[in-house]
Amino acid sequence: MRDTGPDTDDGMHPMDSNNPKQMSRHLWWRVGYFLFAIHLVALVMIFAISHAPR
Repeated sequence: MRDTGPDTDDGMHPMDSNNPKQMSRHLWWRVGYFLFAIHLVALVMIFAISHAPR
C-alpha cells in the first residue's frame, strides 16, 4: 500500500536561510525579476509616449 505522507522530492522545499548558496540564488532571481519589470515598464512608457496625441 502506498504511503499517504507528504513527498520529500517534489521540488517544493522551503528556503534555508542558513544556506548562503541558496540565498544567493534566491537574491539573483529577485534581481532578475526586478530588472525584467523595469524594462517592461520602460517599454510601456515608450509606447505610450510615441502614440500620444500631439
